[in-house]
Amino acid sequence: MVTWTEQLRQARDIEQKVKELLRGRGLDVRDGTTRKHRVGLSIKTTDEDLHLYDKQGNYVGWVSVKATGVTDRHKLPEAYKRSGRGYMVGEVRSLQWRNPPICFVWYNKLTGYAFGALCLSLDELLVYPEDGEPVVDTRKSALRGETVYCHPSYVIPPQETLDIDELAKQLTTATAVPGDN
Repeated sequence: MVTWTEQLRQARDIEQKVKELLRGRGLDVRDGTTRKHRVGLSIKTTDEDLHLYDKQGNYVGWVSVKATGVTDRHKLPEAYKRSGRGYMVGEVRSLQWRNPPICFVWYNKLTGYAFGALCLSLDELLVYPEDGEPVVDTRKSALRGETVYCHPSYVIPPQETLDIDELAKQLTTATAVPGDN
């Protein structure tokens, strides 16, 4: 069983790798811990975030970093197929949607494969489970040795994902958030 401390260490490692990938593509990316969370909360989580700035140093938005075992963004592995039709990006009830991320980046620590997606409007995102009822998350339950539920979450279909170079190219044209520097 993987401990919470180990999960946090792995998340920090993945965050660092994604930061290096994006910086290597000319983006000004900084640790998410340098700013207060937009919703006024500081929560310990294994999902990390990075903050993106434009060429003038103005804050543009945050990047949600996700760990994955995916090696081809176009082919959903069995574990992802249970989410309906794509990659889960956050529970519908999460406070992150008050100020959604500018994009998501998935990183496979075993292969170094990374891909991403721009954050669509909430109206365009799919929801799983569609009936709104929590379901048992068998993968996380097995890892933790206790029952863990998957609550209704937003999902991004594989066809909406981008390779990391295309994502970086699109992010270089992102503009600063007004009044948020």
